[in-house]
Amino acid sequence: MAHEGLVDKRAYLNTIGCLIQDSSLIDDIDRPLDRTDFNTENFYELLFVAIYNLHMQGCTTIDEFSIDSYLSNYKEQYSIFQENQGIEYLSNARDMATIENYDYYYHRLRKYAPLDTVFNPSLFKAKPTSGTSINSFTKSVMPSPA
Repeated sequence: MAHEGLVDKRAYLNTIGCLIQDSSLIDDIDRPLDRTDFNTENFYELLFVAIYNLHMQGCTTIDEFSIDSYLSNYKEQYSIFQENQGIEYLSNARDMATIENYDYYYHRLRKYAPLDTVFNPSLFKAKPTSGTSINSFTKSVMPSPA
């Protein structure tokens, strides 16, 4: 676990499910998200980073298979994804989430998000900033494929 503390797993499930249904929610400046909102467990953080990167690379349909394909290029992250039954988790998240409730779960997620930025630096090394090209962000977030 990347960070010990209170976790609202339903908020993670529903927020990730909504991001899969509509990845443009990542661009919502009124409800900003970044990887530190998901760093209570490496699994949630890598899901968010994968969705973020796919969205920023222009992927218009993000589903469990595109995320699986993306993560399969990164040995350590893909191992975590598989250990957590990632495809099944994402399928359930997509099916259970309702966009109409996104705001509620967004605020629940933010309420329990860690106040610090403790994370596993071997998994994620940089936070995206405005003006950062997706190529440099992708390289810094996901190490070179094994």
